[in-house]
Amino acid sequence: MPAFRHKRWLFCVNDSYELDDKGRVVLHTSSQVQQGMTFVNTEKYSYDNAGYLVKIDLAGNGSIYSVITYEVNNGNYQKFSLSNSKDGKITRQYVFSYNNTKVTSPFSMFTALFANNTYSAIEKYLNFGKQSVNQMSSVDYSILNLNGDLRIGTLNVISQLDEARNIVKLELIGNKIEGTPSDNLSPLPRSVSFSE
Repeated sequence: MPAFRHKRWLFCVNDSYELDDKGRVVLHTSSQVQQGMTFVNTEKYSYDNAGYLVKIDLAGNGSIYSVITYEVNNGNYQKFSLSNSKDGKITRQYVFSYNNTKVTSPFSMFTALFANNTYSAIEKYLNFGKQSVNQMSSVDYSILNLNGDLRIGTLNVISQLDEARNIVKLELIGNKIEGTPSDNLSPLPRSVSFSE
């Protein structure tokens, strides 16, 4: 399995990525030392036979604390669900809607945008399996906050395609998501650019 490493100097974190024979990320490991103790976080990626990302196991120092699952329908990612490994409780869920516009891209943007709290833009350009076939039009979200409240809403999606029909910019428009999530993920990003 090929692997490569990079360092995030700002956070003093060492990263390594393992790839399968199709160039997809199958393992991301990040480690950091705080007060003389080493903390290791891993993300294990699983794909279906069609090449779509279907599961991510999130672990800290060898213990899985959360599991992300994806549902794929008609070549599009339809649902993202994050659950606790201990009780299986879903703390975050996104349901995606699409229009009929076809898109072309060599990577899946769904890991970097909707899964983990990434510090580095490098993850936007890695291969996390297939991207959805159509252009996303909205995201329905439900996020469980620390105080037990469930935040439910919809974000409309505005995206820009280049001449080759690659998504080069994506914006999520809607009300601010209030509260503190009960899971370890950051809020949905509102604007992501894939061009330099």
